[in-house]
Amino acid sequence: MGNIVVLKHEPAPADGQLADLQINDPEFKSRRLVSTRELSAIWGVPESTLRYWRCAEVGPPYVKLGGRIKYDLVDVELYVRANKRNPSVRAHGG
Repeated sequence: MGNIVVLKHEPAPADGQLADLQINDPEFKSRRLVSTRELSAIWGVPESTLRYWRCAEVGPPYVKLGGRIKYDLVDVELYVRANKRNPSVRAHGG
């Protein structure tokens, strides 16, 4: 069985500076925030798992807007790519 690696999310910069992302930039317009329920459906994992990961400070980064938890799909994709694993030869009985 494969190993599961979970990354801790990094806090926002203390100086409050944001990346040079302008409202007219295509990346800004393409950003989409999803709820815990939506990410749960996308990944096929229980909402409770996502809640646990937040409390344990693991899993994909999230934002809290007006008391609601949201996940930026750009961050979710980066998290998935960072945790991508290739099967080893031993996993195939070789």
